[in-house]
Amino acid sequence: STIVIKDFNGFMDELAQAIPKQSTYFLQIIVVRATVVGLSVELLRVIPFLQAFLRSFIGPRMTEKERLQPFIGLRPLSNPYKVRYGTVFGTDILYFMVLFVYSTMAPLVNFFLAACFLIMGSGYRYQFICNYPKDPDSGGLLFVGFIQIVQTCMLISQVTLLLFLALKKAVGALPFMLPLMGATFLFNLYLRQEHYKIANFLTSEDCMSQDIEDEEDESDIGDETDFQDQYLQPELRHKVLFPENYRKQHLSHKTSPNCSDI
Repeated sequence: STIVIKDFNGFMDELAQAIPKQSTYFLQIIVVRATVVGLSVELLRVIPFLQAFLRSFIGPRMTEKERLQPFIGLRPLSNPYKVRYGTVFGTDILYFMVLFVYSTMAPLVNFFLAACFLIMGSGYRYQFICNYPKDPDSGGLLFVGFIQIVQTCMLISQVTLLLFLALKKAVGALPFMLPLMGATFLFNLYLRQEHYKIANFLTSEDCMSQDIEDEEDESDIGDETDFQDQYLQPELRHKVLFPENYRKQHLSHKTSPNCSDI
């Protein structure tokens, strides 16, 4: 601490030079641990396979229905657990923070993160279509919350970049950062006042057009319970009776191609 106080200007110069070099460290974490290792474990389903292996020896398994049901947290592969969004996609915040902070200081980061997003997009899309159940689908509400977090990350990254320019004594670039931060803050405030409300509720124009269509319908209109879950997607409207009707449902869909037939 005494050396830092005596040579404060030299310490600031060393700190300004060390910040861009840390991009290599973050790239190693993102590419190796989060993308390669994490996605490989996810695609190979290592943890569900181990749980299914233990489940084959533990718990009631006399009938097929008992074998398909979970027991003390152990599940067979045919009865997967819903997606834990907080655990699976919690590292995405690190991806965006590294992208926002180092996109200008270390432009090479952009290409590596673009490859990571492409690989993760295809990998998790396969998992959602072929392995995970569709029950935890929120209809897009999780995306709204994620966008709010990303906008906060943008402000934090801009403050970090402003401090970095101050350490580098870039007097000419500092004034241009203030309008950028102000525009980002106002845009974030504008979205929180208007667009998030529309994302949670139907607009009055859509409601009015739907009411007019219902009034023009010649079919008999019952009570309000007849309209329950009518605005949901088909996958959310029809509840999956798994695993009680697994055998019946599996036989009825046997003729249609699925991911296991590919």
